[in-house]
Amino acid sequence: MPRRSGFSRDLSLQEFGVKNGKYLAGLVAVLMLIACASPEERAAEYLAKAQAFYDDGEYVKAKLEAQNAAQVEPKNSKARYLLALVAEKDEKYQEMFGHLMVAVDGDPTNVEARIKLGTLYFLGQAWDEAAKQATELLKMAPDDARVHLLQARVLVQKGDRDGGIAEIEKSLALDPDYADAIILKAAADSMESLDEGLKTLDTAIARLPADKSRPLRELRVIMLSQAKRLDQVETSLQSLAADFPKEQSYQFQLAQFYTSQGRVDDAERLLKGLTERDPTDTDKQLGYVQFLATQRDQDKAEAALREFIDQNPDADKLRLALGQLLESRERPDDAKLAYQGLAERSPKSVEGLKARGRIVAIEIRAGHLDVAGKLIEKILVDAPDDPGALLFRAGLRFQEKKFDDAIADLRLVLRKEADNERALLLLGQAYAQKGDLTLAKDTYRRVIEVNAKSEEGLQQLAVLHAMAGEYPEAEELLRKLVVLKPDDALASGRLVEVLMAQGQAEKAEAEARRFAALSGQEGVGDFSLGRVLAQKKDYSGAAEAFRKSAAARKNDPLPLEGLVRSLLAAGKPDDAIAVLNKELNNSENELFAKF
Repeated sequence: MPRRSGFSRDLSLQEFGVKNGKYLAGLVAVLMLIACASPEERAAEYLAKAQAFYDDGEYVKAKLEAQNAAQVEPKNSKARYLLALVAEKDEKYQEMFGHLMVAVDGDPTNVEARIKLGTLYFLGQAWDEAAKQATELLKMAPDDARVHLLQARVLVQKGDRDGGIAEIEKSLALDPDYADAIILKAAADSMESLDEGLKTLDTAIARLPADKSRPLRELRVIMLSQAKRLDQVETSLQSLAADFPKEQSYQFQLAQFYTSQGRVDDAERLLKGLTERDPTDTDKQLGYVQFLATQRDQDKAEAALREFIDQNPDADKLRLALGQLLESRERPDDAKLAYQGLAERSPKSVEGLKARGRIVAIEIRAGHLDVAGKLIEKILVDAPDDPGALLFRAGLRFQEKKFDDAIADLRLVLRKEADNERALLLLGQAYAQKGDLTLAKDTYRRVIEVNAKSEEGLQQLAVLHAMAGEYPEAEELLRKLVVLKPDDALASGRLVEVLMAQGQAEKAEAEARRFAALSGQEGVGDFSLGRVLAQKKDYSGAAEAFRKSAAARKNDPLPLEGLVRSLLAAGKPDDAIAVLNKELNNSENELFAKF
């Protein structure tokens, strides 16, 4: 049989070249044009495509084209601003901030980028930076209503209320329909009189079209709620729900309002009615199930959820919710069956992968680590970059002390989910276990950037600073932690130790007394206080604190040791011997009682 060439119909290379000469010539011409185009022209072409995609709501494509423009011209201000807008749509504010910084650096006259950057600074409480942006913007765009509103915010924050109100008035004079300015004016008016604030809102709401007045109406509900004008809250929420039927949050807010007033039956009728009007809307069905689980009983919630699954057998979201409900009811075997059913139906779907991940979690909790490991590997065959599976595998590898492998997995997770707090915390622990304390610190700082109230992030970073003798840094973190969680014994104890290490005995005593005064501190605060007073050579006070701690912590030898040492230091050896004899007798009595 004759050998066929790589082209259809035995087309020879020579024939292909002849017949396609025009095509090849055209291709060469295009390539030459691309090669000859300047970086500015190429960036402009990418940017035009990106803007068109953005205007059409195709944000993923817009991002790709804008990234191409930024790759050609890294400081292209327009490309960076467009990337910031896409990041804002995705609620990736850290990424948005970075692009805005580059946009303003690339073109300091980019008013749009400066306005957004100044607003982010203000919302992030970087008041001085926000003020700098407002000052520059007033020079560049004195007739822009948004610029005057930013200046108003800065002035009000500085305590210049009159100056702030004057800037709000300037903003509204330039754009009477500017909703953000109306909101700030209403808030300012309400400080004098709630009715004045409501009047400002009502006047604008009556004038503006529905889409523009919506945020004003939402603020109106908040103000009425704070004033306990409950009848008006109800009618306002009903009106919003009627005018925006596709916005489910208003219906759910109305149901929450009914529930808060003890009108549970009204809330149930509302939510059930929503599911009946659209039997295919899984979000409304899940909202109703959640209501039943929290306000009625979980049996009723489970029954309703199973009924919805029967109505919508292809709704994977409902099947996943069933597994989660069963898992929350501490029925792991039933939950596992529900997850397995979903995993078999849709193994590679978003819900299917989540279900498979939950099966892994159930196996880990049951101590079946080998089974869990095999399931993880199967998930990663189907979805190599699945963050949940990678995080589980990193956890197992961490337990096995395979820290480099765990770190590799965690980096993959963070490449896809840069703000994954669990991954960052585990990564910090892995670096610490390897002894790479610099990277561990950097990672915990990133945790705190993602979540300023991360208790574990604050605690672990404080420990690393303390280990390095960086006591002021450790103190700052621990103080934040005790503000967040005043009854955290570990944080309070560490704060006392850090203060003592800095020679700040008075502050250490104040913190120890604060914690010792809390109910349920179980002698921990008393023990810290004893240590501080002993260091201050107030041995009688230390003995009293240790005595209280020992009484609360009968099986802990440390308070007893502190008590005896303090009594001896106070020149009371007889009392110290009496304490030891009493403890010896108690121990003997406990020993005899066992036989």
